[in-house]
Amino acid sequence: MRKPGVTVGEPLTWEFQGVLTPRDKEEDDYKYLQFRLPPGYGLIEVSYAYSKDSKNVVDIGILDPDGLFRGWSGSDKPGFSISVSTATPGYVAGEMKPGFWTIILGLAKIAAGGCSYRVLVKAWKLGEYLCRNHGVEESVVPQAAPKPVVANRWIKGDLHVHSHHSDGKHSIRELVDKALELGIDYIAVTDHSTNSQFYEIMNIKDPPVLLIPGVEVTTYHGHLSVWGGCWFDFRRRRLEDFVKLVKEVHEKGLIISVDHPRDLGELCIGCDFEFKQLRGFDAVEVWNGPWFVKNWEPLAWWHSMLSEGLRITAVGGSDYHGGEDSFIRLSEPTTWIHVDSPSMRDVITSIKQGRVLISQSPSGPFLELKAYSGSRLFETGDIVDMDHGEALKILVEAQGGEGATLRLITCQGVEETIRVNGKVFKHVKELRVEQGCMFARAELGWYADPWSVNLGEDDTVFALTNPVYFKTG
Repeated sequence: MRKPGVTVGEPLTWEFQGVLTPRDKEEDDYKYLQFRLPPGYGLIEVSYAYSKDSKNVVDIGILDPDGLFRGWSGSDKPGFSISVSTATPGYVAGEMKPGFWTIILGLAKIAAGGCSYRVLVKAWKLGEYLCRNHGVEESVVPQAAPKPVVANRWIKGDLHVHSHHSDGKHSIRELVDKALELGIDYIAVTDHSTNSQFYEIMNIKDPPVLLIPGVEVTTYHGHLSVWGGCWFDFRRRRLEDFVKLVKEVHEKGLIISVDHPRDLGELCIGCDFEFKQLRGFDAVEVWNGPWFVKNWEPLAWWHSMLSEGLRITAVGGSDYHGGEDSFIRLSEPTTWIHVDSPSMRDVITSIKQGRVLISQSPSGPFLELKAYSGSRLFETGDIVDMDHGEALKILVEAQGGEGATLRLITCQGVEETIRVNGKVFKHVKELRVEQGCMFARAELGWYADPWSVNLGEDDTVFALTNPVYFKTG
C-alpha cells in the first residue's frame, strides 16, 4: 500500500499507550516518552489522543536528542510535525538529529478515574514524503508604510497577545493587520511556553508596528510573561522553581511579569499564581481582558506590594486569542509606555522603570500623573528624594472619562476624589508626605464607594497610572 507522497517504503512508527492517574500528577506535572530516531530520517509526525469524558486535559511538546526544546502546543492541536525546513506553528524546524527524542505530556488535569492516552509517532526519510504545509508561512510584510520614529513619547499597544503558534487563531501577519486597524504602535506576541513565534517575527522586515517577541511561561501553578525573545523552561511547580526562573530572566537582562493572578476556577488552568509570597519579579498584570473579569483581585495584590515598599510595575494585556465570538478584543486594555525610542529594548527598560499607564482601550481615557517638588518635575516611575513632611504638588491630567471619578491613592488610602467634568481635565493636589507614605498613584473609574481602596464587582476602572515613589530622609 502506497501512501500519497511516499516514494519508497513505509514510515517507522512508535506507539505509546497508558493510563495517567492523579498519583502521577502528584509526583510530576509531566510524563516523558522516548523514541530513537535513526540516521537519515528528516521528518516526524506525532498525533495523540486521550480520554476527555472526565474533563482530563493533557498537553504535548517535544525535546530533541540534545535536550533542546523543539516546541509545545498545549492541548490546542491533535498533533504536530517537524522537519528540516517546516514545522507546525508552535514547533521549530531544523536539523533532525538521530538519537532519542522525547515527547513531553503535560498533566494539566487528571480526573480521579484516570486518563487513558495514546501517542503515535511516524518518521519519514528525506525525499520520501511530500510534506503538507505544516510550516510557518512566509512572512509577508503588510502593505503599510512604517510609522515614523518619534523619540521620547508615549506609545500604546498590547503586551499579551497569542498567535497560531500556541492557541491563538491568527498568524502574526494577521495580528499586525489588526493592530494597524486599531492604530496601536506595538504588540507583544506572548505565545504559551513555545518559541517558534520568535522566528516568524525575525522574518518580518520593517513591520509597520513594533513587534515584541515574548513568551508566556505557562505552568500549572501560575503564568508569567517574559519579553525580549528568549525561551525559558516552563516545567516549574515549586516556589524555588519560580525563584530560579526570575534569576534566569534577570541574568539575560530581561524582565518578568506575573500574568492575571486571579482565581477563575475551571475557566483557566494555572491562571491564579500560587506563590504570591514570591518577590523579585518586575511587573504584574493588574488588568487582563475586560475589567469585569475579576481584575480587582490583581489590582489589590499590586497595591499591597506597593504598600510593602516594593517597586513593581503595573501592566495590562488583552490576552487576545482571536475569534469573532470572543469578548476579548485586541488592545483592551491598552498599555501606554513612555519610551526614548520605539524599540524593544526601550520598551523593556521603560517597563522596568515603571513608565507605564493603562487605559480601557486605544482611545483612552488617558490618565497621567506628575509630581512637583519646588522646580523639580517627577513622572510615573520616578523616585522623589525629599524631606519628611515636605509638601508636593501632584498634577493629574485626564483626557477622556468625562463624568467618571478621579482618585489619588497612596499606601495610606484614598487621598482625594473628584469628578472629571471635561474632555481634558487637570487637577492639582498638595500632598504632604508623611513618614511611611511611599507612593502616589491615580485611578479613573466608577466606584460604589470612591473612598475604598478595595474594589469589587460593582466598581469599574477606566484608566490607572503607575506610581510616583517617595523616599523621605
